[in-house]
Amino acid sequence: MSVEKRKTGFFLLIRPFGGKLIGVKTAARTKSRAKEIEMAILMACRSADYRGLDYECREACVRMFRNQGWEIPGDLRPEELVRDELTLWRATEIFLSRFSLIISVYSGSVLSSTITIYPDCSRKIVTEQ
Repeated sequence: MSVEKRKTGFFLLIRPFGGKLIGVKTAARTKSRAKEIEMAILMACRSADYRGLDYECREACVRMFRNQGWEIPGDLRPEELVRDELTLWRATEIFLSRFSLIISVYSGSVLSSTITIYPDCSRKIVTEQ
């Protein structure tokens, strides 16, 4: 891991996932800031938690992912690309579209029957009520 001064700024040479050496340009104006960015990117990549990165670190990390042709993790995507907010209704739709429901019917303390409701039927039940 190293920080190099190039013509227009500082350049990081890092192994973010412990494998191949990757170079990425930063917007840092000083070598100490470039080292901070390097450490922040390494910690974020190895823990897979990109939420704590500041703007300069996030920018360098996104540049690294794009240059390597990797998929950009959800925490690094711009806000407009993030999915819609999960509401109770949306969660119900997701649940009902993917799972079947098994309902046990009891008569007193004895199981009298078991009913399996599949996604198409359960979606109808939710929308009618």
